[in-house]
Amino acid sequence: MRFSADHLALLERGKHPFVKVAWASLISFLFYHRRLTLPDIPSPLKEELSERTDGFSVKKACFVSLKKDGDLRGCIGTVTPTKSCLVEEIIDNAVSSAISDPRFPPLSPEELNDLSISVDILEEPFKAKLEDIDPARYGIIVEQGARKGLLLPRLAGVDTAEVQLKIASAKGGIDLSKPFNILLFESTRYE
Repeated sequence: MRFSADHLALLERGKHPFVKVAWASLISFLFYHRRLTLPDIPSPLKEELSERTDGFSVKKACFVSLKKDGDLRGCIGTVTPTKSCLVEEIIDNAVSSAISDPRFPPLSPEELNDLSISVDILEEPFKAKLEDIDPARYGIIVEQGARKGLLLPRLAGVDTAEVQLKIASAKGGIDLSKPFNILLFESTRYE
């Protein structure tokens, strides 16, 4: 598949190759009606990924967040890797954030010009206690039975452990008056 010059220009909005992969995934899906595959990645981006990242060789979980005019427009990710490599994980989560986030209608091609994308690469979650919560450093996963609520770190307006715990538990439908587990994780955000 060959991207048009206009679509290749959209890729350059991303400063980091992981963000460019997310852009390429959305462009492929919304304009060419195809899920991006590793062979479809434009050659200059493949070279940049190989030179600047280990995205083709490592398996990591990630989240792709879409914002339109500064407001959240979609965010989907994985807590554990589900694909053969990180680049495939980003490709899949970018499309899912555009069409499968239940909080929003599917993204239209016309919205891409108003969009910004960030990619969070997650480290392995670890069990923690209430006093370990630090929303500036860690994302949080709150578990209660089969229910889980997750919140990424370093989010605007999430400045205290109490706020982070409350939002994550609400997302998972978790009753904090009953026993629950806390997992924390570090992540690297690319915008």
